[in-house]
Amino acid sequence: MSCNGSVLLSTILIDPGGVVFDSRSNQPVAGARVSLIEITASGEKPATVLDFEGKPAPSTVITAADGQYVFPLVTAGNYRLQVTPPNGYSFPSTLSAAELPAERRIDNGSYGRPFSISSAVLLDIPLDPAAASGLALEKTGSRSEVEIGESLRYTLRVINNTGEDLPGLVIDDRLPAGFRYLSGSTSLNGTASRDPQVSAGRTLRFSVGDLANGKSAKVAYSVQVGSGATAGDGINRAQAFSGHVQSNRASHTVEINKGVFADEAYIVGKLYADCDRNQIQDQGEPGIPGVRLYLDDGSYVITDGEGKYSFYGVAPRTHSLRVDRITLPRGAQMQALANRNAGDALSRFVDLRNGELHRADFAEGSCAADVMQEVDKRRKEAAAAPASASEEEELTRHLRTKDSPTQDVRARPASGLLDSAGRILPEEQKPLTTSSEARSQARAAAPEPASRAMSVSLEKLLLSRKDNRFGFMDLKEGDVLPGSDLSVRLAGRDGSQFRLLVNGEEVAQNRIGQRARMPTQQLMAWEYIGVKLLPGRNQLKAEALDGFGNVREKAEISLIAPGRAARLRLIVPPQGGMADGQTPLPVVVRLQDADGVPVAARTLITLETSSGRWDVEDMDPLQEGVQTSIQGGEALFDLLPPSDPGTARLRVSSGQLSGDERATFTPYLRPLVATGVIEGAIGLNRLSADALAAPDAGDQFEQDIRRINGSGAGNSQIGARGSMFLKGKVRGDYLLTLA
Repeated sequence: MSCNGSVLLSTILIDPGGVVFDSRSNQPVAGARVSLIEITASGEKPATVLDFEGKPAPSTVITAADGQYVFPLVTAGNYRLQVTPPNGYSFPSTLSAAELPAERRIDNGSYGRPFSISSAVLLDIPLDPAAASGLALEKTGSRSEVEIGESLRYTLRVINNTGEDLPGLVIDDRLPAGFRYLSGSTSLNGTASRDPQVSAGRTLRFSVGDLANGKSAKVAYSVQVGSGATAGDGINRAQAFSGHVQSNRASHTVEINKGVFADEAYIVGKLYADCDRNQIQDQGEPGIPGVRLYLDDGSYVITDGEGKYSFYGVAPRTHSLRVDRITLPRGAQMQALANRNAGDALSRFVDLRNGELHRADFAEGSCAADVMQEVDKRRKEAAAAPASASEEEELTRHLRTKDSPTQDVRARPASGLLDSAGRILPEEQKPLTTSSEARSQARAAAPEPASRAMSVSLEKLLLSRKDNRFGFMDLKEGDVLPGSDLSVRLAGRDGSQFRLLVNGEEVAQNRIGQRARMPTQQLMAWEYIGVKLLPGRNQLKAEALDGFGNVREKAEISLIAPGRAARLRLIVPPQGGMADGQTPLPVVVRLQDADGVPVAARTLITLETSSGRWDVEDMDPLQEGVQTSIQGGEALFDLLPPSDPGTARLRVSSGQLSGDERATFTPYLRPLVATGVIEGAIGLNRLSADALAAPDAGDQFEQDIRRINGSGAGNSQIGARGSMFLKGKVRGDYLLTLA
């Protein structure tokens, strides 16, 4: 109180501050955004901060290399610190004060919790290192299959979208067992580079150097496959590092073959028309394309345009090979060619030895007019197959089957209806939806937003105009754009001056990248480049001015530009897929902002499914789900279906964004097919006529034979093996698969 009785109020100003540091290394962290929030009775608001001269100062600061932050002068009260960490860090720290360096000044405010200011406050802020988003690594190989002694070339491509420059970037690459780096084979961005550091014999460290934000680098090198490679998994794994920033783990898998040292055998042959039934394919007796043949393990092939086929990698033992009756021309009658047909012209035994090339032919003996007409039709279709379609696609047009088996075919469902006598009953088959049709339906389920192509030159657009009316050349009202940067093209009367305004602000003249004139048509065009748009709806206004600056003509449109990613969508064909284990179900993934506009930036996503599997290369197999990426706002992925019908739960996620959908898989029905073999051997060292007994009609095996062997006191030996494959529908709606 003063001498005259008035009350004097004094406000104390305090300067809170501290250091943002790495909780692991104790080093200061640059680029952290620190905001001081005042907590009042009415809520929270940015704090009022003054500098040391009493002038207003910002309530948000960004730390420099020393990690320091300071808010010069604030009034006493309750506050909290709001921290946005740089890429590669997380806040608040999960470490307690006791786990942090002793010299650090740690309190509640260090973790973003409220604190009081009544005197000078010094708070250090710990940040935990975290996986940085935006540093992506891709790995590819020149080959997917190699043999011992061969070489292949790996390529590593690293992309920096972290938002900051990365110094001293390195890539650690671990080779599979038996693979050896070839000295002098490294290149960096297409230029020869020094060899990597090699540790533990198989880990290579490539030095990429500094990588600016938004840039990419490519490292390529060669390896040789040694004899020890067959003992490994053939998977090469790599990861990029720059300080605390690390990329995803990228990998590439190669299948290693033994080559000429393999034990597997080969089966080759053909199916042809034997019109004179002499068991030889003579002149004028064509091969029959598009016929499927099954082995006793369920694997199959389809004859080519000349009726030829081949199996490779077959186990060296006795097999049963069978022609699928429904793939033969209608009315075909097969004839036996050898005793290995065992009385059934549709099947035959195939006896294989280690590494053997075995031939097994089949013949159709009727040569009826209808049969030969169908054969001729198939041969013409195979010969006229367009380049866009594979030979197998053309050969299988008439089949109710799908190509490209991708998993154990013995587990795939099939059908055939049996009567009481065991005969196959015909049934009507519904046409199947092809993979290309399913892809079209998947995309149609989510119409694409409008976008504009920039591949047409300004001069070509100018030539296409029929008049010199003023306006936008290749933009229209309501266009949805793929990005926020835009080139705007205007056309109007020659001699005019153009002006472009975006959301009420004039675009600078230095944004004019190109001008073109067509004097004969009194026509002129300007192109503005690098025009920036805001997320959401933007208003573009163009004006044509005369020599005195008066507006003579004008045009106005609104465009939509994408904002930040807000949702992930999964689009599945409404009819679902087929549970045959092989026909891929196309699934569209879309990344959009809050208004449904595609977000074009490359984004890492995780794909998951409760049934089937994604036919996508996994960028990080050690993580849950399949790690891949989407760019341009949309990507199409194939989901390989399960072997059993049912409903699969699909999920896509990226950070806090996720999308879920269900896909239904229905069974595919086809007539019954079966093939198998049982073989055995009995050796008797000493045998007399009294030891043999006459067979009885009731003699049988006590149980199914899988494999048995044994000996009897050195006097006898016995061994047996059985193999069978059967697929079909029995007793109405019951599906049977037997292998």
